Amino acid sequence: MPVARGWAYCPTTWAMGVDSQVECDRAAPAVERSLEYCEAVVRAQARNFWFGLCLTPRPRRDALYALYAWMREADDLVDEPGATLERFEAFVHQSRRVISGVATGAEIRAMGGGWPAFAWMVRHFGIKSQWLEDMLAGLGGDFSHRSFESCEEFSRYCYRVAGTVGMCCTSIWGVRAGRDRAEALRAADHRGRAFQLINVLRDVGTDARHACGPRVYIPRCRLAKHALNGDDLVAWRHPERCVALVHDLGREAMHEMRLSSSLGESISPDCERVLGAMTEIYTRILSMVQDEPRRCLDAPPASLSTRRKLTIAATWALRAYVAEYHDFRRAGRP
Repeated sequence: MPVARGWAYCPTTWAMGVDSQVECDRAAPAVERSLEYCEAVVRAQARNFWFGLCLTPRPRRDALYALYAWMREADDLVDEPGATLERFEAFVHQSRRVISGVATGAEIRAMGGGWPAFAWMVRHFGIKSQWLEDMLAGLGGDFSHRSFESCEEFSRYCYRVAGTVGMCCTSIWGVRAGRDRAEALRAADHRGRAFQLINVLRDVGTDARHACGPRVYIPRCRLAKHALNGDDLVAWRHPERCVALVHDLGREAMHEMRLSSSLGESISPDCERVLGAMTEIYTRILSMVQDEPRRCLDAPPASLSTRRKLTIAATWALRAYVAEYHDFRRAGRP
């Protein structure tokens, strides 16, 4: 896969203006239209991520929008009523042609929608094809979804649908100079898994009422630890055991957060606010469910108000600007 000259490994490249090819390709009419489409998808669908993603400097913000729109389409092909394996497999085939570089420019332009933006992102931002393949494998598993028997199965699922997302985002944000890229990606995997554990916990009730049939993502090994099964949890039959399970999963999510604690200091400084805002939104949602465990059955699921999320985003943006101002002062600049 062709990748522009290493900018993802050293974010200062942007400030130096070295990689003009990224901006040049972004200015192509088909890519610009496609990025506008992706941004509209993010605004309409990203209940929590948009409030962090919008803090990302361009063109990295555009790359994140392209990634999200592609993931959203894949997820919808699995989750929407009437979803068919054939349509999802056609999407996977199309994705592989773009990821591998086999699809021609004319073919990608003809696809329309978010595809030209996705191809631009894959070309320039150091995204490994294996991460995208693993993501598709995780999403496609919902066609034959059954409860996970073991914690190992559940961990693999969390990596596929969320750890991969963390690594893609980190590759787009960039790893700051002097930091180990492999360590940053490891931390990103753990942060993604933490977010997914919070999603699973928050969405117990929503998943049980899924239009394509009831789904239980909490593995049976975890349910059995508290002498429960999926039906017990959804019906809240043994309240004390259900509460203990919710707290148990919450602790696991926070453990994954701790394992990813180095991520903020590893990514590009001008994207640290993005990660901070998204993490605060997710941890506050987790606190809501931990404080009132039965909220995991709520429909719609537990969420922060738009005003609260805007406040969090604005606070992190202000912190970043204050930090940048002090850095300039320390450097002796006016």
